[in-house]
Amino acid sequence: MNDPVIQFEKYQIEKIDYSVISEDDVNEYKMEFSGIIATSDDEKSGKVTFNLTLPDKKDSRKIKVVITGYFSFRDDVKTEEEKRKYLGVNGAAMLFPYLRTTVSMITVLDKSEAILFPTLNFVELMELSEEDDK
Repeated sequence: MNDPVIQFEKYQIEKIDYSVISEDDVNEYKMEFSGIIATSDDEKSGKVTFNLTLPDKKDSRKIKVVITGYFSFRDDVKTEEEKRKYLGVNGAAMLFPYLRTTVSMITVLDKSEAILFPTLNFVELMELSEEDDK
């Protein structure tokens, strides 16, 4: 079979909250990043949701973005474990550039420098997550 094991169907930005924060409050904020993986009831599709809060202490601003990617599986991907692995690595890696682009586009609108969210290694993150589950 030459079809990809997971197909990126679409993404949706669920929330964008961009705000200027006071210099007094700037130290209250820290970067928070989490991901949620879920499969549909019929197990033919799944989704990855990223939740990001990213402060820019230098320019006293922060952005919060929630973005979800929707995926379908090839017919021979049967087990829940396989589906979660493909969503956690492949799905997350496909969705991540959309999160980075959203953060950059919104934050460059009022400043000359965008907030840049670093790249991530999703294979390594998945392995760490599996170790934490043990």
